[in-house]
Amino acid sequence: MSAEDLMKVWDRRYSEYGKERSQQEYDYWLKPYRSDLLASGATPILDLGCGTGHDTDYLNLIGCRVVAADFSMEALKIVRRRTARAGVVQLDIENGLPFPAMQFQVIIACLSLHYFPLDKTQTIVSDVRRHLRDNGMLLARFNSISDNECQENGHVRKLHHHFFVDEVMKSFFSEEGLLRLFAHGWRIETLVEREVHRYGRDKVIWEVAARRESRD
Repeated sequence: MSAEDLMKVWDRRYSEYGKERSQQEYDYWLKPYRSDLLASGATPILDLGCGTGHDTDYLNLIGCRVVAADFSMEALKIVRRRTARAGVVQLDIENGLPFPAMQFQVIIACLSLHYFPLDKTQTIVSDVRRHLRDNGMLLARFNSISDNECQENGHVRKLHHHFFVDEVMKSFFSEEGLLRLFAHGWRIETLVEREVHRYGRDKVIWEVAARRESRD
């Protein structure tokens, strides 16, 4: 599928049920990292794959500056309606982040880095690292192979799976798979599997807090 066709899929999703998603209850998963978020100070936090803007809203609420970025213009329209305080950027993460290197102290990526084959995901994670300052933090969530969506597709447990769901590729990770993904240039501070309620159903995800190490 071309990037243009994929954008149409995401825009259609957000135009059809974006309002419903924007009103979903937020689980405040970033709250335990409040001190790390506030340490960003005047430097904006990048909300990468912001969707309808739940994390952007929370970051604004606690006084952080935010750049909300997404592939879908329809998603970004919802973010603009929710808050006028965040900067908004449309981007295709597969083409690299359009920011100077080492610009951010914190990057958020909630369920937005697992829509690619493993080699592309590794490239994206490396690009995220390039845009963090030394000791900067990535706070991310990934699909778990324990999630029902993965199990229902008949996959046995291994390091990583990917398959198409409603025209969109999804990847699912084991603990070891994520450890390999962050093996070089990262210091993992949190790696925990959690059950959450998202998109109208229970979901199993991995929560990752990882810092950029200064060595290359």
